[in-house]
Amino acid sequence: MKIVYIIEKFPSPTEYFILNEILELQRRGIKLDIIVLRKQKQFFDIPALKELKCSLFYLPKIYLYLPFLIFFNEPIAFIKSLALLFNDIRKQSLKTFRDYCISIYFASKLEKNQKFHFHAHFAFLAVDIASLLSKINKTKYSLTMHAQDIYTNEAKLIQVISDCSFLITCTEYNKKYLNEITFHKFENKIHRIYHGIDTSNWICKKTKPLENSLTKILCIARLVEKKGLVYLLEAMHKLINEGLNIQCTIIGEGTLKEKLVHYITDNGLERNIVLLDFQPQDIVKHILLKSDIFVLPSIIAENGDRDGLPNVIVEAMTLGIPVISTGISAIPEMIENRHTGLLVKDKDANAIVNAVKELISDENLYSSIVENAKKKIKSELEIQHCTDHLINVYENNIQVY
Repeated sequence: MKIVYIIEKFPSPTEYFILNEILELQRRGIKLDIIVLRKQKQFFDIPALKELKCSLFYLPKIYLYLPFLIFFNEPIAFIKSLALLFNDIRKQSLKTFRDYCISIYFASKLEKNQKFHFHAHFAFLAVDIASLLSKINKTKYSLTMHAQDIYTNEAKLIQVISDCSFLITCTEYNKKYLNEITFHKFENKIHRIYHGIDTSNWICKKTKPLENSLTKILCIARLVEKKGLVYLLEAMHKLINEGLNIQCTIIGEGTLKEKLVHYITDNGLERNIVLLDFQPQDIVKHILLKSDIFVLPSIIAENGDRDGLPNVIVEAMTLGIPVISTGISAIPEMIENRHTGLLVKDKDANAIVNAVKELISDENLYSSIVENAKKKIKSELEIQHCTDHLINVYENNIQVY
């Protein structure tokens, strides 16, 4: 049985983990197709895309807004599938009708007389399409849940968890939460698999003494509330005012960009703090390797949104850059305080200040964190190990129908 991945936005510089997962499954000989709901041409220069050998099906943008036009392109498939799903459609909203049309479009593009297992990433639009395609194909679907789709989406989650064949999530924290909101009724369905990293592609940097030299601090994050970047800027401001030689780079895009820029300019920090838009992964690696400390001061947003286990933390740890972060969500699964990184209180700029100063002044702590972090990533998040686990879940759940 062929697996079809359903992804809302592809390719995406903030979701390299999905591309890495697909490429590793492909190397293992797993047959895949990919359905993409929102084509992101601006990121087609990602080098790893050249390694993809599976079929990619992109939804024409017009069908997101005028879905009924699918009838004119695929009239037979439209009528056939619509008849199959008629009872469901008449009970649902216009948004659901759009989803049915989109599903009919993709069903007509997939190989005829082939059974597929549909797997969605994120419990938003992608899982709705996976559910409908599984009905048309008379098979089943599964999904991987991450962070925003879990903590801002509870009403939908319970229905999806009940309906799907199985689900994967990327942290123990997420797994525990999903079991709690479903009263542990679906424990056998819910699997924790970390996003793997190919450590052979991430060459470690050599540590250097920080005291009395320029300290380069890096943060890579979407510029949104849950990343806590306001507290990072406050901490950098305090460190600079204390006379420390600090250079801070923040890489990312998002709704808070204007607010962050105003803070930097209003406080005359342009020479010390640089904001960059999203960068290709090879550029990110280069900047990481030139950095001394990675800081991600995650918080829980007002709407409940929070990080899972940010991949940038894993990448920094793999490269030998000590991480300062908070105890939010699954971050402590990788960052053990004073062992594999430093954990600070969330929403506390002074705590970030103290952690940075400690890493600068304590070379032994700095070095031990670097070595312990690399060992932890190697033992728990090596991509080959994570992919073994993923394939095992697929084999145990897909072969039964």
